[in-house]
Amino acid sequence: MDLVGRTALLVKTKTERNSTRYLTDQLVARLYQLSEIAEPDARVFRYKCRHSVNERIQAVCKRAGLTYKPSHTCGRHAFANNTLAMGMDIKSIMDAGGWRSAAVFLGTYANPRNAGRVVADRHNLYLFENEL
Repeated sequence: MDLVGRTALLVKTKTERNSTRYLTDQLVARLYQLSEIAEPDARVFRYKCRHSVNERIQAVCKRAGLTYKPSHTCGRHAFANNTLAMGMDIKSIMDAGGWRSAAVFLGTYANPRNAGRVVADRHNLYLFENEL
């Protein structure tokens, strides 16, 4: 993790490649707070293996009566759809999230919210701005 450069290096992802991710200012601030109270050489989130976080999510979902979804699914879907809702273009989202296949991204991860209303409102705004 490089908090000054606002990046995190994901080592050996499922594609067996290292991947740099860019962090938001808010996330960097939270990670900095964690680093102030962490022991030297401690893991960032204190999990001993990559499955630990999902075990925790599963336990919380069970107590709350929610359907379990693993961190990968929640994180990837949330990233895709929140970024689409911000109005970012699909290619930039795919590059930032590490998707190589438009078919996978659009078919699995992209589930826009209220698409019909959003498109109609954009048309209304466009027509209003161009009728002047």
